Amino acid sequence: MPSLANIQKVLNNAKFNPKKPGPLNVVSHSAGPSYLELRAQEFILEAQEKREDLKNLATIIVSGAPSLAGTQEEDKVRFQDELRNYKHQLTRAIQCLSLAIVKVENAEF
Repeated sequence: MPSLANIQKVLNNAKFNPKKPGPLNVVSHSAGPSYLELRAQEFILEAQEKREDLKNLATIIVSGAPSLAGTQEEDKVRFQDELRNYKHQLTRAIQCLSLAIVKVENAEF
């Protein structure tokens, strides 16, 4: 069961300043809630694909079976990279959904 501290950590990692230059700055000023919701869905779908890759890599690592992609150590590095990408995609989804909520609250449809 996830702890409150774990959930707070995830939400803190998703924090961003919409005034800070970057892609979220542009999106926060120009995109409506519908676009933001669609982007969040895209990020979630990409994260689901990453999760399947993580599941397969974990099976290979735990079993100690030889991998077609390389050595056991390379698989562990790849697992960490995929995990980072998975978390990044879901963080972007949270950010898009947060912006969509704020826009609807401000009647920016």
